Amino acid sequence: MIWNASIVLCNWIDQHIDTKNTNVLELGAGCGLPGIHCALNGANETFLTDLEEELHYPTSLTAEFNIKIKPLKWGRDNSVIFKNECGHLFDLVLASDCVSTDVYGRSSWHFLCDTVDELLSPNGRLLVCSVRRPNDGLEEFLQLLKETLAHIELVSTDGDVEIHECRRFKLL
Repeated sequence: MIWNASIVLCNWIDQHIDTKNTNVLELGAGCGLPGIHCALNGANETFLTDLEEELHYPTSLTAEFNIKIKPLKWGRDNSVIFKNECGHLFDLVLASDCVSTDVYGRSSWHFLCDTVDELLSPNGRLLVCSVRRPNDGLEEFLQLLKETLAHIELVSTDGDVEIHECRRFKLL
């Protein structure tokens, strides 16, 4: 299933980010649309990650566009292992509909923040794209994320979908 947040994120990336020669990581990828979109637009290397039981992608797509599919359970220890296996950090980390309390629960947020902290390059950016739902907890999650990433900015609202751009520091 392709979620609306993934489509909105792809459209925003088209208008605001040049993904050529970037290393891209999609967390909780599901169908992987934003990550695949970045790969098709020239990303150097794209990793689609999710829990192992959620990873179902055609191998023909992955080889041609340097897309790698790898299970990743969020958390610092798992992310250190992942980073060592990849051999690099990521310029662009995508998290589309990965925060909602009704799907992931608040207990996953610390693990997600630890993963971002471990895998985002010093000058990289995290895009958090979420469909707003009642009691979704997004503001709480963003407050928690501020402990890891100093600068968080709402960069787009498209209907009920918000995109927040997050960095380790504010660009001048």
